[in-house]
Order: sequence, then structure tokens, then C-alpha cells
Amino acid sequence: GGLSGVEALTLPYSHGRYEIACNLLKPEVGSTKAIDAVVDRWVGEALTTFHPELVERNELVETSYRVGTTAAQCTHTLSLTPVEMDQHDAEVATALRKYLRDT
Repeated sequence: GGLSGVEALTLPYSHGRYEIACNLLKPEVGSTKAIDAVVDRWVGEALTTFHPELVERNELVETSYRVGTTAAQCTHTLSLTPVEMDQHDAEVATALRKYLRDT
């Protein structure tokens, strides 16, 4: 089941909240628009079937957003060799540490 080319992960937060992170593993197949459409369909079904007492979308989905990664960036990263991927991961970790240090 699910969208082709999309990996979905459920991450628990506090107060009964969860984050659903979706990764485009095949950007040429999956898309952010397709993910949004599935979420909207699920919200509609949940509001009418499982939670009729809820009247607002934001009672089920607090927010949704796309990080800055483009389909071209995803395709490029997915094509890296294992050595190139290790280097990429090290660069991302360094950039994150710098961001956290500077903010």
C-alpha cells in the first residue's frame, strides 16, 4: 500500500502528537502534490468516519510543509556511490552542527 516511490515514517512527539515524515525515494514517481492529496483524502475520511466530532482539518493535521530539497537534488543524492554518500552525509552533519552553533 501507499504511494509508489514514497517512504513514510511515523515519529512520536509529546501530548499524543506524531510527525509523519515522507521521503521521496523515486522523485520521478512520487511527488509532494501526491502526498498532499493522500493526506487531504485521509483527513476527509477521518473527519467523516472516525472523528465526526472534529470539524477542522488542523485538528488532525497541525501543519504540513516541504523542506527545500528539489526533485533534482533527491535524484542526484540517490545516485551517489557509497563513498560519495558518506561524504554527503558528513557535509550535511557539518552544516547542521554549524547551524545549531550559530543559532
